Amino acid sequence: MSYNRRRNRYHEKKKPYATESIVALVAGGIALILFFVFMLVAAATAGNVGKIVSAVSVISLILAVVALFNGLSMRTNENFDKITRLAGIIVSSTAVTLWMLLYIVGIVVA
Repeated sequence: MSYNRRRNRYHEKKKPYATESIVALVAGGIALILFFVFMLVAAATAGNVGKIVSAVSVISLILAVVALFNGLSMRTNENFDKITRLAGIIVSSTAVTLWMLLYIVGIVVA
């Protein structure tokens, strides 16, 4: 903590951003963007998507799961900023949840 003479109070130094959590945030964001893009493609083609779109969606699910594990590994590290750690977990878990719901609904309906 450093002392602020002007206002006679203490304030904590800013903690650095966790690069692993930022990677998890970006990877989860990419997975979410791909989810919504592929939902639009599926809606536009009435569900008749190609094999490449299906393969990329599976890769996006795997990317989201890896991002979630990466974000969770940084969860307890107090040396980094809390907001980036939480954002990496929240975005990647949202992506995993949406992709898993899509696959579960696809299995149940088909």
